[in-house]
Amino acid sequence: MMEHLNMQSMDKVAANVAKIRELFPNCVTERINNEGKLEHAIDFDMLKQELSDHVVDGLQERYQFTWPDKRKAILAANAPINKTLRPCREESVDFDNTENLYIEGDNLEVLKLLQETYLGKVKMIYIDPPYNTGNDFVYEDDFKQSADEYIDNSGQLDEEGNPVKDENGATKIDRGPTIRAFVNDFIKTNLDNYLHIHKEIVPVLQAKIIASETERKEISGIQKKTREKNKRNNIYNKKLRDCKLHLTDKVTEKNRDEIELTSIFITEGDSASGTITKARNAQTQAVF
Repeated sequence: MMEHLNMQSMDKVAANVAKIRELFPNCVTERINNEGKLEHAIDFDMLKQELSDHVVDGLQERYQFTWPDKRKAILAANAPINKTLRPCREESVDFDNTENLYIEGDNLEVLKLLQETYLGKVKMIYIDPPYNTGNDFVYEDDFKQSADEYIDNSGQLDEEGNPVKDENGATKIDRGPTIRAFVNDFIKTNLDNYLHIHKEIVPVLQAKIIASETERKEISGIQKKTREKNKRNNIYNKKLRDCKLHLTDKVTEKNRDEIELTSIFITEGDSASGTITKARNAQTQAVF
């Protein structure tokens, strides 16, 4: 009796639905597929309700590894394929006894074909993408350019080689990012990657930032008061013997009468000013 081979890889979507059905049977419903047949499907709203204590929904941010078209990649990874592996005896060494396996093909398709046979038997898969291997340079990997090439490629010069002017008639030659901008971008990117990996560092770093900000604000307040005090002190003139109260000071119940009596004596010569200084009321009388 001839045994018929299944020429289709495992349908991971159906397998995942079956696993969820075992755990949350009330989250599985039915729908009509593209072929008009009845199939099981997940009620995601109900599943979110079941996992409401753990699911992060809406616009709330969270750490995750993502890239453009990630959802399409997940869909492609779960979709079944109608392919199989074919042996190449003429290109093999000791085909019947060897324990090594060398496969040529698309990485994703090969993994789909191996997943049933080697399920639970593989600890790690290392995939080296075919990026400019040997003499087969498929992708451009040298993007170095001089400052003049950068200016030309970025459209900063017209056809005659003159700088392009903006609507205000101003010209500006941009020779690429500055060292400061490069360092800032480098640190920002690598710090972001580091914090995604070492999440336990985040609250410690955040606490230090908040403490530093608080300290900076306190120092800023002290510096402001110091500047205001120095500004007042800069008015000092060595020929002026100032009094304690001034007409522009804040009026209180205690100094109301004295502020009205403030005055300044203008004298000629150090001798006269010295005599008046000794006899004056230092609270309300100034001498110049």
